[in-house]
Amino acid sequence: IHISGSGFPPSLHPCTPTCNPPPMAAVEIFEEEFGTWHEGSLVSLEADGAVVRYKDDWTAQEKLPLSRVRAAAPPTPNPFRPKVGERVEVRTHTNDGAPQSWWLATITKLKAEFVYVHYEGWSDSFDEIVDLSRVRPPNPSPAMSAATFTTAKAVVPESIAEWCANSDNHTEFCQQSKLFSVHMDNDNKHLVLQGTKDNVELAMALIDVHFKRLMDRKRLHDFKTRSQSRMEEGKNSILKKVLDIPPELIGLAIGKGGANFIKARAVPGVLSVEIINEEGYDRVRVVANSQAAIDAATDIIYFTQEQLQVPRKHASRLIGTQGTNLLDIVSKSNCIRITVQPTHGNEPVATLNLVGSQKAIQLAKVLIHAHLQLFEERDSIEEEFRSVHSKLSELGLEPSAGRGMRSDAGMGRGGYRSPRGQPSDRRAYGRGDDYGAGSGRGGSSSGS
Repeated sequence: IHISGSGFPPSLHPCTPTCNPPPMAAVEIFEEEFGTWHEGSLVSLEADGAVVRYKDDWTAQEKLPLSRVRAAAPPTPNPFRPKVGERVEVRTHTNDGAPQSWWLATITKLKAEFVYVHYEGWSDSFDEIVDLSRVRPPNPSPAMSAATFTTAKAVVPESIAEWCANSDNHTEFCQQSKLFSVHMDNDNKHLVLQGTKDNVELAMALIDVHFKRLMDRKRLHDFKTRSQSRMEEGKNSILKKVLDIPPELIGLAIGKGGANFIKARAVPGVLSVEIINEEGYDRVRVVANSQAAIDAATDIIYFTQEQLQVPRKHASRLIGTQGTNLLDIVSKSNCIRITVQPTHGNEPVATLNLVGSQKAIQLAKVLIHAHLQLFEERDSIEEEFRSVHSKLSELGLEPSAGRGMRSDAGMGRGGYRSPRGQPSDRRAYGRGDDYGAGSGRGGSSSGS
């Protein structure tokens, strides 16, 4: 916060042309003709005077010397019991149609809830009896002067610059700190605070809290605006779909840090994505205003698992050296992981567990079947190579260069086994950066 010196710069801009007038402090305005003080408010402070507005706009606002403006009086004590001879101010009016204003007077007599008063500077013929409710102690505030004030500037956070340009958002702050004026500077980057030195210091102490309050209100306003818009969109067509996701995969559906839910909620037309409990089980409910939105959100968050059996003789080649083939399938299909169950004895098949979205699993199955067809064809071609090689050998002829298609030689054809020939442990191949690839809700360790 930057604090300027006492007094005012030559020109102050209370707000930008597009914003409302700044919050106005209550003041009293001196009428020289009758020596009385009218209630009003301060519109702006300038180097050579103050622009004031009269209460109820009974006459046009005007610019006056600072010496004719003072702060409004503090609340009248309750009860207020003046004594005879005490100076007071009385709320009364002239005969020219002006509203009531405050006149300096002296108490001459007391009677129950009424007092007799003599107006200072006026003849006894103007003395009158008034109700005590129209009497107050004299306003202790002195007339204003340039030396009375300090101007300070506070840098406005960019996120609430538009809100700060609306003076209605500073009314409470202005009243709390008792400033005379709060408005945006000409650059729309600073909030200008005007008031007495003590009040400006109080405002500076409160400004951070004021900005935080505006940020919170803006967030709420923006949220309500978005929500209202979404509710309007969904009034005529709201669709719901409950996804029955296996409990161990709920974590995958949510995503790391809720990433999948956030992504699904951002789909145009999606109104909500949330966990609900039905019959003791957690399920995911998607609400949207179109089937296309339901389907798009489902593709993001619906995870399931399927088992796929493959010929054991092709299991090793399907896995590939250090799992390269399965990792490639996982990458291309966007599956979360593919787990190979251990085989035992002479089982003719190996079982794969596929985890991911329905779309990813279907693509993974297509890729796996394509690999299996490739292996079958290669085996057939290799068998033909061997048959031709055998016939050449029977005739005593040497086979030509290129003995076969042994691109996967060394992988073995009897199943995926450990070096000692025992059935292999279950192994998982998946994307390590996905939620659930490690231990935790919805996932398992890669060796489980």
